[in-house]
Amino acid sequence: MKLISKLYGIFKEPSSFEKDHYSWLTNQIGHISFSFTICYLFNIWIPILLFWIFWEIKHLIESKDWKDFFEDLFFELSGVFIFIYGDLPLILSIVILILLLCIRVNKN
Repeated sequence: MKLISKLYGIFKEPSSFEKDHYSWLTNQIGHISFSFTICYLFNIWIPILLFWIFWEIKHLIESKDWKDFFEDLFFELSGVFIFIYGDLPLILSIVILILLLCIRVNKN
């Protein structure tokens, strides 16, 4: 139970990992993977899609960080769309992930 509480504590805190590119990258990959896995395990996608929208709106209200809101929501929904449509959203997600990472690295 301690592990679940600790994981929930980590997940509920919004963070854009502004200066930590590695953590940002693993965070976004985690959003894609977790979303896809939950869709796959339960064979549903509409409730998960709605959950992510409301989850990120909650984080946006707490953090006021629009950039983090759009990035996280995009990659969470990417996992759902990979479940639904397969390869194309996966390829698109990887390309956008690489482009955003390059922008972040060059910005700092």
